[in-house]
Amino acid sequence: MMVGGVMVDITGVGGMNWCLIDDDKYIPAFAYLAKAVHEASPDVKVGVQIHHLGRQMYKDSLNAYAFMNPVAPSPIKIGAGTVPHELTTEEVEHMVDQFVEAAVRVQKAGYDCVQVHGAHGYLVSSFMSPFSNKRTDKYGGSLENNVRFACEIVRGIKERCGEEFPVLMKINGDDFVDAREQITPEYAKALAPFLEEAGVDELHVSAGQYDALLPGGVSPYWIPKAFHADTCAGLKQVVKIPVGCIDRVDSPELAEEILAQGKADLIWMLRPLVADPDLPNKALAGKPEEINTCIACNVCIDILANGFIHETRCAVNPDAWREGVAHIEPSLRTKKVLVVGAGPAGMEAARIAAQIGHDVTLWEKDTELGGQLNLAAVPPLKGEIKSLIRYFAVQLANEGVKVELGKEATRASVGEFAPDVLIIAAGSSTFFPPIPGIESASVADARAVLAGSAKTGEQVVIIGGGEVGLETAELLAQEGRKVTVVELLPAVGERMVKDGFAYVNAQLAKYGVEILTSTKVEKITEKSVEVVTGEGKKRSLPADTVIIAAGAKPNKKVQEELQGLAREVYLAGDCLVPCDIRMSIHQGNGIGRMLY
Repeated sequence: MMVGGVMVDITGVGGMNWCLIDDDKYIPAFAYLAKAVHEASPDVKVGVQIHHLGRQMYKDSLNAYAFMNPVAPSPIKIGAGTVPHELTTEEVEHMVDQFVEAAVRVQKAGYDCVQVHGAHGYLVSSFMSPFSNKRTDKYGGSLENNVRFACEIVRGIKERCGEEFPVLMKINGDDFVDAREQITPEYAKALAPFLEEAGVDELHVSAGQYDALLPGGVSPYWIPKAFHADTCAGLKQVVKIPVGCIDRVDSPELAEEILAQGKADLIWMLRPLVADPDLPNKALAGKPEEINTCIACNVCIDILANGFIHETRCAVNPDAWREGVAHIEPSLRTKKVLVVGAGPAGMEAARIAAQIGHDVTLWEKDTELGGQLNLAAVPPLKGEIKSLIRYFAVQLANEGVKVELGKEATRASVGEFAPDVLIIAAGSSTFFPPIPGIESASVADARAVLAGSAKTGEQVVIIGGGEVGLETAELLAQEGRKVTVVELLPAVGERMVKDGFAYVNAQLAKYGVEILTSTKVEKITEKSVEVVTGEGKKRSLPADTVIIAAGAKPNKKVQEELQGLAREVYLAGDCLVPCDIRMSIHQGNGIGRMLY
């Protein structure tokens, strides 16, 4: 286990909520954690990742220290960031001492190892990369000089903590920036022997930085799994120390495959253990089908990037970051619970209610579990969402939930069932705005298109530029349709995760999809959509098919029909208010926990 992102100096923090180890006063708190881990699991080794943001510290970000400026090897700013202070030679030497002193505190606190964060364009990484290091003193100007800062840190730690105290390092295998000079897999292979000679006991490979063209550090769903495995294999050719693989290794099977192929010596996981902290135990028990697999949606990192450091969440694991209050207590009285709707909210509510000890039955009018998860998995590269349905199916069976598919909830059937608790998770339907001509035969529901039950012509106009509209456009554009997206708001992709939106937007541009924002639809005709653009110009958009993706509305008819049929009635998911996967699962979880 590695405690991540612990800053060695106040100049390297991202704000008031970041973790520091630049003073001995922090040792007791760190010792408390190390002791807790060791007492709970004596075989588990635990370390601390020592870190400094360097040039990638945003002084204007939420909770940042406004009086501070970023520091770096060279005065090269990132994006909309601040030009960093170029560290003097003496200041670099002092920063080496800061890393070493931090490692000494880690050892004193009872940890088994320390990891130096040397990846993702942060301070140590920015020294190693010719993209961000333009120095001419002993800490720049050549590969050997660029890696000197990292090597001096490692040698200093070994000198102070002893040769037997393991020093691990995370490095970039590729910067992925738009520049001729940068870290590439070949450059990383040239760096690695210097780090090994300095005393690094393990290297593992990540990639990317804030300036990167690809988000290789916390890769979203559209980056291939085990993205860095081949770079790891390259490093293994030039060093004798263990090489680790990280990022998009989300299952025991994939981890074993990488090890069996000799591409890496060990596997690092972060998001998969957020999605399911019991992943190692389930693998050890031979029950991989019970693992709640990370779907790489990057909701977690997106919330962090928006500055809500205390509010980050996992889409598929509502207990993440709230384990201290999320434990399950058995119910004092068994209740007869009926859940209507087997989407994410309904399945999670049923799972938790059964886990608490209630007698739970789940009705779903369709012939398969999942609700809109089945549609969410249709757009390009989104198939991993299906793993969530698999997880719920196994969990519902394990918890003894009685699942009845093809079972519609009516007032008569629910009345006959006579539940003590009724949880309505009946979902939503597409909102059809009051546009003249919307009843035309050429108009289709985006959900029907994704489900394959509605065919489309060659020229398609999609009304609505939210996630559903854009991903439907991506799917149809890849199939060769000429697609135009019309959005009333000034921008498309509202509420989408940034990494996902950036990818889908790039794909739409690649396939020539026209996007009209601040544009009002006046009417739909048999062969066109008449609009008024944000500039006040009227346009007639040719359309064989018009797809409605203008949002959702709760299935209130089901709510109204079933009200009053149980002493306790709850609404969850889209039938309460249209929401995303994360909010649906979190709502279902919360309602399940209310049933004591």
